[in-house]
Amino acid sequence: DRERGPAWVRGLLGSPSEEIVICGTPHSEGALRRLAEYAGVEIEVCHTTRKTPLEVASDPIPLDRVPDGSIVVAFSRMDVLTLARHLRDRGRPIATIYGAMPPELRRAESRRFRTGEATVMLATDAVGMGLNIPAEYVIFSTASKFDGRIDRILEPEEVRQIGGRAGRFGLHDRG
Repeated sequence: DRERGPAWVRGLLGSPSEEIVICGTPHSEGALRRLAEYAGVEIEVCHTTRKTPLEVASDPIPLDRVPDGSIVVAFSRMDVLTLARHLRDRGRPIATIYGAMPPELRRAESRRFRTGEATVMLATDAVGMGLNIPAEYVIFSTASKFDGRIDRILEPEEVRQIGGRAGRFGLHDRG
């Protein structure tokens, strides 16, 4: 990640810790091995598998038919707020999360969704970073995003990272 990569490298190389545990996708293993070699440190890699399978819907889901317990992902605050307004106007209780939202408000919106006060969450891809939100479904409003330079199709790893919010083990049988 060209935007966050340097911060990760500084954090890892500058950490005074004796041991660092990093959880990531298999896609990140090569970069971590190269970084460890550069730093002259040993790493141990443990592979795990997801306990609940992810399934891809065979057909698009219209916004008006989004099931309760869903996170609908859009890639701009404007799109999140527009989609949220559409569902609110139809009587659906909505929570929203986007990148520029203060952490306290993100936690409050996450709590509203977890407790059922909001039955659908509209969010940017910020929902895939640092929040444990028990969604049964993750629905993408689009397959592309502006990455700061260009509008591009989502990478498979991005889809898995964000889509992985669905079907949390112990809460749902699948995602």
